[in-house]
Amino acid sequence: NHIQGDIVMNIENIYQKLTQVNIEEQRRIWDERGKGYYGEFCVFKELFLKIQGNCKFLMNLHIPSIDKTTTELDLIMIHETGIFVFEIKHYKGTIYGSTDDSIWTQFFRTTKNSTFDSPVHQNGYHIRALKNMFPSCPMHSVIVFSNEECDIRVTNDNPFLLICSLSDLVSK
Repeated sequence: NHIQGDIVMNIENIYQKLTQVNIEEQRRIWDERGKGYYGEFCVFKELFLKIQGNCKFLMNLHIPSIDKTTTELDLIMIHETGIFVFEIKHYKGTIYGSTDDSIWTQFFRTTKNSTFDSPVHQNGYHIRALKNMFPSCPMHSVIVFSNEECDIRVTNDNPFLLICSLSDLVSK
């Protein structure tokens, strides 16, 4: 599929212009940061190709936080329906947690489990910082697990929060 390959290369070029990150180089390095960039690229590509309506993308954006430092946002989509703030995790395994938990668990069948800070709390911090700058703009929190080898078992009782896999992102 020559046309499809050209589209992906073009999206990689657009991503590189937005982020100054060469995704091919990150795939070769493939360390924790490289995996993170790759996950962010996958989400960007999915949104860029499939989201309807007028929108703009900002990636790896540093903004002033509430505590007078800065915080980095993975991806923001400014859409005609509001600002969508994405926290992207390129994790494998089964993810357990709830929107109220400050720590979530990454379960593996064959290796030791690990824990990580709640991306819901992390993105909440990002949204509060943005709300401080744009208090009247509607904002939507979206947590995306971009690795298809990830099974999400997270309890979400918040209708204003989306937690999903990459394959479910556009439909949700």
